[in-house]
Amino acid sequence: MSARNKVVNTLKNHQLTPYLLGLILSTLLLGYVLSSIFLGIFVSYVIYNIVVGKYKMTFNLFLAIPVALFVYFSLTYFWSVDKEQTLRGLVRSLSILLVPVMFFFIPRFSLKDLSSILNIFAYTNLGLGVLFLISSAIRFLSSHSLHEFYYHDLVSVLELNAIYVSAIFAISFFHLLSKETSRTIDKIGALFLFLLIVLMASKSILFLSFIGLLIFFFWKKREIYLKKYLLYIGFASLVLVVFSKPIINRIFDEKGMQIHEVLTNEKFNKIYPWTGTSIRILQLRILKEQIEEEGIFWTGFGLAASNNNLIKRHTEFNTYSAFHHYNYHNTYAQSFSETGIIGLLFLLIFLGRNLINGFKSKSYVFFMSSLLMIIWPLTESVLSRQRGIYFFIILICVFNHVRYIQNKLNAE
Repeated sequence: MSARNKVVNTLKNHQLTPYLLGLILSTLLLGYVLSSIFLGIFVSYVIYNIVVGKYKMTFNLFLAIPVALFVYFSLTYFWSVDKEQTLRGLVRSLSILLVPVMFFFIPRFSLKDLSSILNIFAYTNLGLGVLFLISSAIRFLSSHSLHEFYYHDLVSVLELNAIYVSAIFAISFFHLLSKETSRTIDKIGALFLFLLIVLMASKSILFLSFIGLLIFFFWKKREIYLKKYLLYIGFASLVLVVFSKPIINRIFDEKGMQIHEVLTNEKFNKIYPWTGTSIRILQLRILKEQIEEEGIFWTGFGLAASNNNLIKRHTEFNTYSAFHHYNYHNTYAQSFSETGIIGLLFLLIFLGRNLINGFKSKSYVFFMSSLLMIIWPLTESVLSRQRGIYFFIILICVFNHVRYIQNKLNAE
């Protein structure tokens, strides 16, 4: 068989789709180029199968919501206060349109397909976790500081944000934790990812991970799972004791925060003791003032067009210059500011329906993923970064494209 025929036969195999999706997700932490290349290959592959007649369109009302959201994003260009930034935002957000449209044609996934996607994703993340620890250990030999293993320093070898990495690792943790036919490597991998999540100390992801553990043991309703993981939980506790001081300091660094000052001060001096929570509260205060003073309630500034107004208001507040280019660090606030109440409602309906679907699926990892997609955006502007957009839209599309009930009936 010629090389050309081998390629054609491979392209005719629709099971290639899950692997391409797994590769997109697995390269999210390796820079924008790789994940974009794999997304391009995925789109090209789906289009090829549409052209040759292998894929037929099946309309999905749920996945039509992000398509409608992107159409609304496009409409904001006409009233945007910064049309250039809105065009850039539309290009960055194009996957919110492309990915769901491709899923209109892709055959529904089996549980095996879902497992293939999540396995590729999880094992890649385990490898990256090892890289992070080795890099931190090398730096520790020079600095003798345990901070090398903590928060943003832990993932600095790839210049990543610890909160984004925590969210990405959390999905793999939930997957490995809940695998029905898990091997020893899966159990150890789940523990390893959990420890890394703890070390990165993102409060929202940490909270969700602990809630996820409780839900998991309740979900299974079998004492065997508690016994099986007792050794791992004990080891995790030991490691937490070793690293407890920086982690505790990170979690409780909000104790000196003065919420009243953040909400009422007309100016802040250059040495004001900001925390992660207090700067987010200030951003919400700014949003409230923007709604009242700029008339953005219905339409927003336009997609990705809020930056100039944020800079202006931070300058008036006399905050650190580094804060002047911060986004809202809250997807819901960012959405309200840029697309108004209509765009926010689209987003809330999409996430709310995803949560309902996750619960109905009786899939632990789908349900935990749907919770993550609601909680994580409270502290990060997920849809303002390409990595966040890819992660957000691809995972939601994948989980909502699986035939959970039919697969379970077949298994019985």
